[in-house]
Amino acid sequence: MTAKQTIIDQAAQWHVASARDDMDWDGFTRWLEEAPDHRTCYDDIARADAMLQRNRDALLAAWAPGDTPRQPRRWGLWAGAGAAVAAMLTIALNLPATPRQTDIHYATGGGSRRIALADGSAIVLAPRSRLDLGDATGARMQLSGGAYFDIRHNPKRAMTIAAGPVELRDIGTRFDVQTNGQSVRIAVAQGQLSVASPELARSVPLTSGHALVYDQADGQAQVEPVDQRTVGTWRHGQLTYDDTPLTLVAQDLERYEGVHVDLPPDLLGRRFSGILTLGEGQKTASDLARLMGLDLVRGAGGRLSLRAR
Repeated sequence: MTAKQTIIDQAAQWHVASARDDMDWDGFTRWLEEAPDHRTCYDDIARADAMLQRNRDALLAAWAPGDTPRQPRRWGLWAGAGAAVAAMLTIALNLPATPRQTDIHYATGGGSRRIALADGSAIVLAPRSRLDLGDATGARMQLSGGAYFDIRHNPKRAMTIAAGPVELRDIGTRFDVQTNGQSVRIAVAQGQLSVASPELARSVPLTSGHALVYDQADGQAQVEPVDQRTVGTWRHGQLTYDDTPLTLVAQDLERYEGVHVDLPPDLLGRRFSGILTLGEGQKTASDLARLMGLDLVRGAGGRLSLRAR
Protein backbone atom coordinates (compact mmCIF):
# COMPACT_ATOMS: atom_id res chain seq x y z
CA MET A 1 0.00 0.00 0.00
CA THR A 2 1.36 3.42 -0.96
CA ALA A 3 1.81 6.21 1.55
CA LYS A 4 -0.91 8.21 -0.24
CA GLN A 5 -3.39 5.34 -0.02
CA THR A 6 -2.61 4.94 3.68
CA ILE A 7 -3.50 8.59 4.28
CA ILE A 8 -6.72 8.17 2.27
CA ASP A 9 -7.71 5.15 4.37
CA GLN A 10 -6.94 7.00 7.60
CA ALA A 11 -8.92 10.08 6.49
CA ALA A 12 -11.90 7.89 5.60
CA GLN A 13 -11.74 6.16 8.99
CA TRP A 14 -11.62 9.50 10.84
CA HIS A 15 -14.53 10.81 8.79
CA VAL A 16 -16.70 7.79 9.60
CA ALA A 17 -15.67 7.94 13.28
CA SER A 18 -16.64 11.63 13.53
CA ALA A 19 -20.32 10.63 13.45
CA ARG A 20 -19.95 8.43 16.58
CA ASP A 21 -20.34 9.58 20.17
CA ASP A 22 -16.97 8.04 21.15
CA MET A 23 -14.98 9.99 18.55
CA ASP A 24 -11.40 10.69 19.70
CA TRP A 25 -11.31 14.40 18.87
CA ASP A 26 -7.90 14.96 20.45
CA GLY A 27 -6.41 12.11 18.41
CA PHE A 28 -8.09 13.45 15.28
CA THR A 29 -6.64 16.91 15.84
CA ARG A 30 -3.15 15.46 16.32
CA TRP A 31 -3.53 13.45 13.10
CA LEU A 32 -4.59 16.55 11.15
CA GLU A 33 -1.58 18.47 12.42
CA GLU A 34 0.97 15.76 11.59
CA ALA A 35 1.21 16.72 7.91
CA PRO A 36 -0.47 19.11 5.43
CA ASP A 37 -1.51 16.11 3.30
CA HIS A 38 -3.67 14.85 6.18
CA ARG A 39 -5.79 18.01 6.20
CA THR A 40 -6.04 18.10 2.38
CA CYS A 41 -7.06 14.46 2.16
CA TYR A 42 -9.63 14.74 4.95
CA ASP A 43 -11.19 17.76 3.23
CA ASP A 44 -11.42 15.74 -0.01
CA ILE A 45 -13.10 12.87 1.82
CA ALA A 46 -15.64 15.16 3.52
CA ARG A 47 -16.50 16.90 0.26
CA ALA A 48 -16.76 13.58 -1.57
CA ASP A 49 -19.05 12.18 1.11
CA ALA A 50 -21.33 15.23 0.93
CA MET A 51 -21.45 14.92 -2.86
CA LEU A 52 -22.27 11.24 -2.70
CA GLN A 53 -25.08 11.80 -0.22
CA ARG A 54 -26.60 14.47 -2.47
CA ASN A 55 -26.38 12.22 -5.56
CA ARG A 56 -26.84 8.76 -4.07
CA ASP A 57 -30.04 7.94 -5.98
CA ALA A 58 -28.53 8.90 -9.33
CA LEU A 59 -25.38 6.88 -8.61
CA LEU A 60 -27.28 3.76 -7.66
CA ALA A 61 -29.38 4.14 -10.80
CA ALA A 62 -26.18 3.93 -12.86
CA TRP A 63 -25.81 0.22 -12.05
CA ALA A 64 -27.65 -2.34 -14.18
CA PRO A 65 -29.52 -5.11 -12.32
CA GLY A 66 -27.06 -7.75 -11.24
CA ASP A 67 -24.07 -5.40 -11.35
CA THR A 68 -22.02 -4.87 -8.20
CA PRO A 69 -20.44 -1.60 -7.04
CA ARG A 70 -17.04 -3.08 -7.75
CA GLN A 71 -17.89 -3.37 -11.48
CA PRO A 72 -19.15 0.09 -12.43
CA ARG A 73 -20.66 0.74 -15.83
CA ARG A 74 -19.93 4.47 -15.76
CA TRP A 75 -16.54 4.92 -14.14
CA GLY A 76 -15.82 7.50 -16.84
CA LEU A 77 -18.30 9.82 -15.19
CA TRP A 78 -15.83 10.17 -12.32
CA ALA A 79 -12.63 10.42 -14.37
CA GLY A 80 -10.25 12.92 -12.82
CA ALA A 81 -12.28 13.24 -9.63
CA GLY A 82 -9.40 11.93 -7.54
CA ALA A 83 -8.55 8.86 -5.51
CA ALA A 84 -10.45 10.12 -2.48
CA VAL A 85 -13.68 10.42 -4.45
CA ALA A 86 -13.22 6.94 -5.91
CA ALA A 87 -12.58 5.49 -2.46
CA MET A 88 -15.63 7.14 -0.95
CA LEU A 89 -17.76 6.11 -3.94
CA THR A 90 -16.87 2.47 -3.39
CA ILE A 91 -17.63 2.75 0.33
CA ALA A 92 -20.93 4.54 -0.23
CA LEU A 93 -22.25 2.12 -2.83
CA ASN A 94 -21.48 -0.85 -0.59
CA LEU A 95 -23.50 0.62 2.28
CA PRO A 96 -27.13 -0.39 2.77
CA ALA A 97 -29.52 2.03 1.12
CA THR A 98 -30.67 4.75 3.52
CA PRO A 99 -32.83 7.82 3.07
CA ARG A 100 -30.87 10.73 1.65
CA GLN A 101 -29.91 13.19 4.35
CA THR A 102 -28.80 16.73 3.70
CA ASP A 103 -28.85 18.00 7.28
CA ILE A 104 -26.28 17.05 9.91
CA HIS A 105 -27.23 17.32 13.57
CA TYR A 106 -25.05 17.43 16.69
CA ALA A 107 -26.36 17.47 20.26
CA THR A 108 -24.67 17.25 23.65
CA GLY A 109 -25.68 16.14 27.12
CA GLY A 110 -23.60 17.04 30.15
CA GLY A 111 -20.32 17.29 28.20
CA SER A 112 -19.00 19.29 25.27
CA ARG A 113 -18.16 18.02 21.78
CA ARG A 114 -15.62 19.09 19.16
CA ILE A 115 -16.81 19.27 15.54
CA ALA A 116 -14.45 19.52 12.56
CA LEU A 117 -15.68 21.06 9.30
CA ALA A 118 -14.40 20.10 5.86
CA ASP A 119 -12.45 23.36 5.38
CA GLY A 120 -10.44 22.96 8.58
CA SER A 121 -12.71 25.11 10.74
CA ALA A 122 -13.57 23.74 14.18
CA ILE A 123 -16.44 24.15 16.64
CA VAL A 124 -16.67 23.20 20.32
CA LEU A 125 -20.33 22.58 21.14
CA ALA A 126 -21.18 23.39 24.75
CA PRO A 127 -23.07 21.05 27.11
CA ARG A 128 -26.85 20.79 26.63
CA SER A 129 -26.64 22.40 23.21
CA ARG A 130 -27.54 21.55 19.61
CA LEU A 131 -25.99 22.50 16.28
CA ASP A 132 -27.66 21.82 12.93
CA LEU A 133 -25.64 21.98 9.71
CA GLY A 134 -27.26 22.29 6.30
CA ASP A 135 -24.49 20.10 4.83
CA ALA A 136 -20.95 18.92 5.52
CA THR A 137 -19.43 22.26 4.48
CA GLY A 138 -21.14 24.10 7.33
CA ALA A 139 -22.10 27.00 5.05
CA ARG A 140 -25.33 27.38 7.01
CA MET A 141 -25.80 26.44 10.67
CA GLN A 142 -28.35 26.85 13.42
CA LEU A 143 -27.32 26.93 17.09
CA SER A 144 -29.35 26.33 20.22
CA GLY A 145 -27.30 26.65 23.40
CA GLY A 146 -23.63 27.54 23.33
CA ALA A 147 -20.58 27.01 21.12
CA TYR A 148 -17.09 28.31 20.44
CA PHE A 149 -16.28 28.78 16.75
CA ASP A 150 -12.88 28.83 15.06
CA ILE A 151 -13.82 29.61 11.44
CA ARG A 152 -11.37 29.96 8.58
CA HIS A 153 -11.94 33.08 6.53
CA ASN A 154 -12.98 32.36 2.96
CA PRO A 155 -14.13 35.38 0.89
CA LYS A 156 -15.66 33.03 -1.71
CA ARG A 157 -17.99 31.42 0.85
CA ALA A 158 -21.13 32.91 2.34
CA MET A 159 -21.46 31.37 5.83
CA THR A 160 -24.37 32.14 8.12
CA ILE A 161 -25.14 30.99 11.66
CA ALA A 162 -28.66 31.37 13.03
CA ALA A 163 -28.48 31.84 16.81
CA GLY A 164 -31.80 32.51 18.49
CA PRO A 165 -33.14 35.88 17.33
CA VAL A 166 -30.10 36.86 15.22
CA GLU A 167 -28.03 35.67 12.28
CA LEU A 168 -24.24 35.87 12.09
CA ARG A 169 -22.65 36.65 8.72
CA ASP A 170 -19.33 37.66 7.09
CA ILE A 171 -17.54 35.21 9.33
CA GLY A 172 -13.81 34.56 9.51
CA THR A 173 -12.89 34.60 13.14
CA ARG A 174 -12.86 33.01 16.60
CA PHE A 175 -15.90 33.78 18.68
CA ASP A 176 -18.27 32.46 21.33
CA VAL A 177 -22.08 32.34 21.12
CA GLN A 178 -24.60 31.65 23.88
CA THR A 179 -28.34 31.69 23.17
CA ASN A 180 -31.57 30.43 24.70
CA GLY A 181 -33.67 31.25 21.65
CA GLN A 182 -34.87 34.63 22.94
CA SER A 183 -31.59 36.29 23.90
CA VAL A 184 -28.06 35.92 22.57
CA ARG A 185 -24.55 36.84 23.68
CA ILE A 186 -21.68 36.93 21.15
CA ALA A 187 -18.05 37.66 22.04
CA VAL A 188 -15.26 37.92 19.45
CA ALA A 189 -11.74 36.81 20.37
CA GLN A 190 -10.22 37.34 16.91
CA GLY A 191 -11.36 38.64 13.53
CA GLN A 192 -14.80 40.05 12.84
CA LEU A 193 -18.38 39.24 11.89
CA SER A 194 -21.72 40.98 11.49
CA VAL A 195 -24.96 40.41 13.38
CA ALA A 196 -28.36 40.84 11.72
CA SER A 197 -31.96 40.52 12.88
CA PRO A 198 -35.34 41.59 11.49
CA GLU A 199 -35.81 43.65 14.66
CA LEU A 200 -32.56 45.58 14.14
CA ALA A 201 -32.51 48.59 11.84
CA ARG A 202 -29.18 47.48 10.33
CA SER A 203 -26.48 44.84 10.67
CA VAL A 204 -24.14 45.35 13.60
CA PRO A 205 -20.40 44.85 12.90
CA LEU A 206 -18.60 43.05 15.71
CA THR A 207 -14.81 43.07 15.82
CA SER A 208 -12.10 41.50 17.95
CA GLY A 209 -12.34 42.46 21.62
CA HIS A 210 -16.07 43.26 21.52
CA ALA A 211 -19.24 41.50 22.66
CA LEU A 212 -22.89 41.92 21.74
CA VAL A 213 -25.86 41.16 23.98
CA TYR A 214 -29.29 41.15 22.37
CA ASP A 215 -32.66 40.39 23.96
CA GLN A 216 -35.59 39.94 21.61
CA ALA A 217 -38.01 41.09 24.31
CA ASP A 218 -36.77 44.69 24.28
CA GLY A 219 -35.20 44.68 20.80
CA GLN A 220 -32.02 46.34 22.07
CA ALA A 221 -28.51 45.32 21.03
CA GLN A 222 -25.67 46.39 23.31
CA VAL A 223 -22.06 46.28 22.10
CA GLU A 224 -19.37 46.45 24.77
CA PRO A 225 -15.62 45.84 24.99
CA VAL A 226 -14.52 42.42 26.22
CA ASP A 227 -11.16 40.96 27.25
CA GLN A 228 -10.25 38.61 24.38
CA ARG A 229 -8.59 36.22 26.84
CA THR A 230 -11.92 35.57 28.54
CA VAL A 231 -13.84 34.59 25.39
CA GLY A 232 -14.92 30.95 25.59
CA THR A 233 -13.27 30.26 28.94
CA TRP A 234 -16.02 27.70 29.68
CA ARG A 235 -13.90 25.31 27.59
CA HIS A 236 -11.33 25.46 30.39
CA GLY A 237 -13.68 25.20 33.36
CA GLN A 238 -14.52 28.84 34.04
CA LEU A 239 -17.31 31.30 33.32
CA THR A 240 -16.03 34.87 33.11
CA TYR A 241 -18.36 37.87 33.24
CA ASP A 242 -18.00 41.64 32.94
CA ASP A 243 -21.19 43.57 33.68
CA THR A 244 -23.32 40.73 32.25
CA PRO A 245 -27.12 40.61 32.78
CA LEU A 246 -27.93 38.22 35.62
CA THR A 247 -30.55 36.54 33.44
CA LEU A 248 -27.79 35.37 31.07
CA VAL A 249 -25.66 34.16 33.98
CA ALA A 250 -28.59 32.07 35.23
CA GLN A 251 -28.95 30.55 31.76
CA ASP A 252 -25.26 29.59 31.82
CA LEU A 253 -25.68 27.85 35.18
CA GLU A 254 -28.39 25.66 33.70
CA ARG A 255 -26.41 24.93 30.53
CA TYR A 256 -23.03 24.21 32.06
CA GLU A 257 -23.92 22.92 35.51
CA GLY A 258 -27.43 21.57 35.00
CA VAL A 259 -28.62 23.80 37.86
CA HIS A 260 -31.80 25.83 37.32
CA VAL A 261 -32.00 29.04 39.38
CA ASP A 262 -35.12 31.23 39.37
CA LEU A 263 -34.80 35.01 39.47
CA PRO A 264 -37.48 37.14 41.17
CA PRO A 265 -38.65 40.28 39.31
CA ASP A 266 -36.57 42.62 41.48
CA LEU A 267 -33.34 40.92 40.32
CA LEU A 268 -34.05 40.76 36.59
CA GLY A 269 -32.23 44.04 35.97
CA ARG A 270 -29.12 43.16 37.99
CA ARG A 271 -25.75 42.58 36.32
CA PHE A 272 -22.76 40.49 37.39
CA SER A 273 -18.98 40.76 37.06
CA GLY A 274 -16.74 37.96 38.25
CA ILE A 275 -15.49 34.42 37.64
CA LEU A 276 -17.37 31.20 38.40
CA THR A 277 -15.67 27.79 38.52
CA LEU A 278 -17.44 25.01 36.66
CA GLY A 279 -17.83 21.39 37.70
CA GLU A 280 -19.13 22.05 41.21
CA GLY A 281 -22.88 21.91 40.54
CA GLN A 282 -24.97 23.76 43.08
CA LYS A 283 -21.85 25.22 44.72
CA THR A 284 -21.33 27.32 41.58
CA ALA A 285 -24.78 28.84 42.13
CA SER A 286 -23.89 29.41 45.80
CA ASP A 287 -20.70 31.18 44.74
CA LEU A 288 -22.72 33.47 42.46
CA ALA A 289 -25.06 34.35 45.33
CA ARG A 290 -22.14 35.05 47.67
CA LEU A 291 -20.33 37.27 45.18
CA MET A 292 -23.51 39.31 44.57
CA GLY A 293 -24.52 39.56 48.22
CA LEU A 294 -27.65 37.49 47.62
CA ASP A 295 -29.17 34.42 49.25
CA LEU A 296 -29.67 31.13 47.44
CA VAL A 297 -32.83 29.55 48.78
CA ARG A 298 -34.61 26.27 48.10
CA GLY A 299 -38.36 26.51 47.63
CA ALA A 300 -41.26 24.19 46.83
CA GLY A 301 -40.27 21.13 44.86
CA GLY A 302 -36.62 21.79 45.58
CA ARG A 303 -36.43 24.74 43.14
CA LEU A 304 -33.53 27.09 43.72
CA SER A 305 -33.91 30.86 43.56
CA LEU A 306 -31.82 33.92 44.30
CA ARG A 307 -33.18 36.43 46.77
CA ALA A 308 -32.05 39.85 47.95
CA ARG A 309 -30.98 39.96 51.59
